[in-house]
Amino acid sequence: MEIFRGGYATWIYNFLFYLIESCVPFFFMISGYLFFRTYKISNLKEKLISRVHTLLIPYILWNIIYAFFMIGLSKAGLIKNITIGKNVWNILFQILNAEFSPLWFVKYLMLFVIVSPIVYYVIRNKFSGLILLICCIGMNFIFYYNGIMQIPLNVNANNFVMFNYQWIYYLIGGYAALNLKSLVEAGNKKKVYIGLVVILLLISSYILIDKFHVGNAVISHGWRIIYICALWFVFDVLPEIKVKSWMKNSFFLYCSHLMVLQCFQRVIDLILEKVGIAGGVLSIIEYIIVPWMVIGLLLVIAEFLKRYTPDIWKLFTGGRG
Repeated sequence: MEIFRGGYATWIYNFLFYLIESCVPFFFMISGYLFFRTYKISNLKEKLISRVHTLLIPYILWNIIYAFFMIGLSKAGLIKNITIGKNVWNILFQILNAEFSPLWFVKYLMLFVIVSPIVYYVIRNKFSGLILLICCIGMNFIFYYNGIMQIPLNVNANNFVMFNYQWIYYLIGGYAALNLKSLVEAGNKKKVYIGLVVILLLISSYILIDKFHVGNAVISHGWRIIYICALWFVFDVLPEIKVKSWMKNSFFLYCSHLMVLQCFQRVIDLILEKVGIAGGVLSIIEYIIVPWMVIGLLLVIAEFLKRYTPDIWKLFTGGRG
C-alpha cells in the first residue's frame, strides 16, 4: 500500500516530528515565564544561587559522565557517529558545550538566566520588549537566508544561532510574565476555543502549503511560534492530574536515558545479528519496546538512588524529585 511506501505515512511522520520538535521551544517559553513571573531585583541573588544547584552542577556532572561513556564506546568501536577532539582542550570544550550528552538545552537555559537581569529592564516595558523580540526574530531569518542556519536545526552547529532561536521563546515567556500576566493566567474558556481554532487553521495551512516546514524559515518558525502560543491556552482545557512520585523523576530520566538506550540497542542488535534475524519487523518492534524497557529500568534506579543515596541523587538532579 502506498501509505507504507512514503506517501501519507511520510507526510504524517514529518508532521508529527515537526510538532514533537516544538517541545524544547515550548520548554524555553515556560521557563522564561516562570523565571520572570516572580522576578524582582531583590531576589536575583537567590535565583542565581538556586540555578547553580539545579542547573550548573548537574550539567557539569552529567557531561563528564557522558564524555567518558561516549569516548569509551567510540574507542571500542561500538559507536561511530560522534566526533572526538584532537587534544585535551578540544575535548574539554566539547564537554562544556554538551556535545557528548543530551543536555544542550540546559546550556542555553543557563545563558538565558545570566543575561535575564539585563534584559529585564528592556522587556518589562511593552514597547521596548516588543522591539527586542522583533529584532531577535528578524535576526533568526537573516541567519537562515545568509546560509548560516540550516533547517532542521543542528543543536551544536552554531551556538549563537541556536541561542538566538531558543532565546525568542524564552523572551516571549518573559514578556508575557511581565506584561500579560492577567491575560495568561485568567481562566477563560474563550481563550481555549480561540486556541483550538488557531491550531486547526495551522494544521490546515500545513496541509495546503507543501513541505513548508523544511524549506522556509519565515513560514516554518512563524508557524511554530503561533502554534506554541495557541497550545499554551489550549492546555487549560485538560483536567488537572495528581502528580505521582515517579513523574518527578523526569529530569533524571532525560539526563541518563541516552547512555542506557545506547547499551540496550547495541546489545539487542548484536543478539539479533548473531541469530540472523536482524532488520525488518523486529527493528520496528525494537523501536517500540526498547524505550519502555529503558524507562522501566531508570525508574527503578531512580527510586533506589533516592532511597539509599539521597545526597548523590540531589547532586545529579539538582534536588528534583
